Amino acid sequence: MADVFQCTLVTPMEQVLSEPVTYASVPCWDGLLGVEPGRAPMLIKLGDGPLRLDFQQGGSRWFFLAGGFAQMVDNKLIVLTPEAIAAEQVVRQDAESGLKEALARAAVSEDDVATRQRAVKRGRCLMEIARHVAQGV
Repeated sequence: MADVFQCTLVTPMEQVLSEPVTYASVPCWDGLLGVEPGRAPMLIKLGDGPLRLDFQQGGSRWFFLAGGFAQMVDNKLIVLTPEAIAAEQVVRQDAESGLKEALARAAVSEDDVATRQRAVKRGRCLMEIARHVAQGV
């Protein structure tokens, strides 16, 4: 069995990444899912959250994903998302102000509540990714 699998990350605008990885932590709609080489085929709905990719030569890369879908088949993980923000593009001050804005947002209707919750989750996730970058993790 191979000790790596091919991971391809795609947005409507570009192919963000296509590299062999040893592990992926994928933000599913209902929690994180760990993917390793040889994983059984699957198709999953993504939620907003952090994607972590570990590489054979060592080190990890982090991305914020804004939903989408992922498919694992034949030792290839394809991640399709409307938005992928690489950790190195995250500006901590922007993430902090976005989170503060989201927390201050009034939510009256069910749609307002859902929008607020998604914005808060996005802000917290971006802050977490910025922390990983600052720590060199």
